[in-house]
Amino acid sequence: MTERENFKRLLAGEMPEYIPFYDMFAWRFYPSFDRDRLNPDGSGFDIYGVEYVSSPEADGGAMSKPGVYILDDITKWRDVIKTPDLSGLDWEKIVKKDVEWRDPENNPLLLATHNGYFQLIVKFMGFENGLCAMFEEPEEVKALFEYVSKYYLEVQKQYTKYGGLLGLNLTDDTATAINPFVSMDMYRELLKPYYKLHTDMARNDGLYVTIHNCGRCEDQIEDWMDMGISGWDPAQTSNDLAGIKAKYGRKLCIIGGWDSSGPATWPGTSDEVLMEALEKMVAMLAPEGGYSFAAGVMGASFDEGQKHKMSIIQDFYKNKVRDYYKTH
Repeated sequence: MTERENFKRLLAGEMPEYIPFYDMFAWRFYPSFDRDRLNPDGSGFDIYGVEYVSSPEADGGAMSKPGVYILDDITKWRDVIKTPDLSGLDWEKIVKKDVEWRDPENNPLLLATHNGYFQLIVKFMGFENGLCAMFEEPEEVKALFEYVSKYYLEVQKQYTKYGGLLGLNLTDDTATAINPFVSMDMYRELLKPYYKLHTDMARNDGLYVTIHNCGRCEDQIEDWMDMGISGWDPAQTSNDLAGIKAKYGRKLCIIGGWDSSGPATWPGTSDEVLMEALEKMVAMLAPEGGYSFAAGVMGASFDEGQKHKMSIIQDFYKNKVRDYYKTH
């Protein structure tokens, strides 16, 4: 069974043939034409003019430059935020470039159109001003989200048409390790309606929907279910994963569930501590299905210690996880 068909079973709430190793950097992808202006390390300026910075240790990851924002007054967003013109693009050629090497016939491609509406306002304004804007000027925030959503929905439409997608990955990080950044009332008024534009389109087009949301965001799960979301990554351990699995079963596939900030991920931690953490995660989340393996350790990919730890994780998956359902 291909990775695509196996992962499709998970998102459909069925038992898979084997436990997949979620490949976030190949299965989940962003449109490259939105990112071609960035440097290989992720630094540079995005389509809105937001500056990103990176470092060799980030392995291509980047963040908006601290303290430098393009918008300081939400009521002035119309003068600052401009989405690119999408007319006249050769969408078939653009999409083929992004998906061909990922082998869509055999791999479960999940489109992420952008980093999320909450993260958009934060990168435009910074956390403090972005949160204040959501509290003080909600109608302006809605107008901004409505404007940019038209751009991203058109991108989603074209990638769905030509990309051989299995699903949409709704991407946003709306929580700290302790609690969400915004109340549930604010979430439902200012964020959920724009997520739902994407999930409704995806489901109408026959796609499955997963969500990427870091932090302790379990308060939002009922709203995810309402939107038809059937998979969640990285499902960090700041959430009650055992309770969530018991409540939702295979209705919500837990993709990950790894303690990404715990001792097992630290440089210098013993191999035994890493193995113990891996075994504990799988024992809790794998039974009865609804689970996709994902784990990693801190460090750049060129670091020898990181390479060693990742080889342990890969061997653990191959020898103890992939065919778990054949022996349990």
